[in-house]
Amino acid sequence: MRGLGPVRLAMMGGVMFLMLGFFIFLLTKLGQPNMALLFSELNSTDSNSIAAEVGRLGFPAEVRDQGTSVWVPADKALELRLKMADRGLPVGGKVGFEIFDETDTLGTTDFLQNVNLRRALEGELGRTIQSMDIVHRARVHLVMPRRQLFSREEQQPSASVVLAMRSNKRLDHEQVSAVQNLVASAVPGLKPGRITIIDDKGKLLSPGFEDDQSVNTIAAKNEER
Repeated sequence: MRGLGPVRLAMMGGVMFLMLGFFIFLLTKLGQPNMALLFSELNSTDSNSIAAEVGRLGFPAEVRDQGTSVWVPADKALELRLKMADRGLPVGGKVGFEIFDETDTLGTTDFLQNVNLRRALEGELGRTIQSMDIVHRARVHLVMPRRQLFSREEQQPSASVVLAMRSNKRLDHEQVSAVQNLVASAVPGLKPGRITIIDDKGKLLSPGFEDDQSVNTIAAKNEER
């Protein structure tokens, strides 16, 4: 060792230090679970509440994207998503079609596939409606009855939309109709007249009548107010 000289000893020490750091990095990465998206487009209150609830259940949770998304172990994502739904969380966040990116479809029942499809449609529609300049927040709830074998009566799908507007703005009757047609076009068999729209103050913007003329009448009255 003495014959190597101080420079070579320093170089060997540096190489050993880098190798040690690399092995520590590998062990740390291997020890971390593969994370998957649980919810996105969250506000800070929802993300903190969800992360705390996941922690109470004994699982790690990471809040990312400046507090707008929560990530959990990939093999627990579906289970935790259902548990959060049972607890009424998130209040304002949405899940879209990315739910199928983290779900093992081969091990999922038809019932859960249908639930995931409905929730994905609700989330994507909510995101699209929320992209309107005057809409601050939008939630969509779909009722999509399953076809019953040997049943003569066919149940029709329906939907409800809850909107929170920006700066006390209102939708005019054309915008109400646009929201109805947007939702109806995404769900097979859903008629615009079977879509109820209300705002976060409880005001009825569209009553879900089958008669489209009645829908326009309600929207026009709200516009006059």
